Amino acid sequence: MCSDRACRRPAATAIRRAWRSAPVLALLLTATAALAVVGVESEFLGSADIASAASYCWKGGTPAPNAEMERIIRAAVDKQLVSRGYRPTECEAELMVAAHTLKDDSFPAGLIRIEVSMASTGAPTGKVVWRGTAQGMVAEDKLKARRRIAGSAIKKMFKPFPKSRTTH
Repeated sequence: MCSDRACRRPAATAIRRAWRSAPVLALLLTATAALAVVGVESEFLGSADIASAASYCWKGGTPAPNAEMERIIRAAVDKQLVSRGYRPTECEAELMVAAHTLKDDSFPAGLIRIEVSMASTGAPTGKVVWRGTAQGMVAEDKLKARRRIAGSAIKKMFKPFPKSRTTH
């Protein structure tokens, strides 16, 4: 049998431990809220030889609700395509790229879809030959964090995208 004071000691120690770990838990919850739940996938549609193309241009699409996010998405896609050897142009190009974005205003969810069409002889003009999609919830209002999340999702989306075989 224990005295009143001895019986209360384990409970008091547990409460002190919990309070000491509360800041860590709060930090963990804050960091988790800043992260995104994003599903990313990509698919090739048909058998067009994408790697035979040398250049790309932006055509059409559905703009992001926020002009800054539109610039972020386009810059991330440009970075991926240029790193694979494709040259951006203003008009005539073998590949046409379109970004489509949707945002659900009822909760912080959205979708980014990047479509690449081929305008060369390998496929009819305007036929989508590759599609990448990132969708999920982003519980972060800071533009810097959204830029990082979008850049990371688009990088993952373009992982299977082929490098250009042409030389500039």
